[in-house]
Amino acid sequence: MYPARPLYRNPADVLRRLDPDAPVLCFAPLILRATAAEFLAGFPGEVTYAVKANPEPAVLENLSAAGLRAFDVASIPEIELLRTTLPGAVLHYNNPVRSR
Repeated sequence: MYPARPLYRNPADVLRRLDPDAPVLCFAPLILRATAAEFLAGFPGEVTYAVKANPEPAVLENLSAAGLRAFDVASIPEIELLRTTLPGAVLHYNNPVRSR
């Protein structure tokens, strides 16, 4: 279990409080879920998420919570990640032919 982290209203508050010397990743699960749900509601076709864009389990879990059921995977590790994180997800394996 991760230690509790403070909640901030926006990324600017994080940067003011931490004054970091290195990049900081801010994650807003409620915004991710709301945006994904809105897109799913307005798009008539099947929506898939390219796992390589951000394979963080919290991202995948929040997309699933928003109603996303299909994920584009391009490697065995991505398949394994989805099978562990979201066992019932539909996987679309799209991997272009690669040279040796």
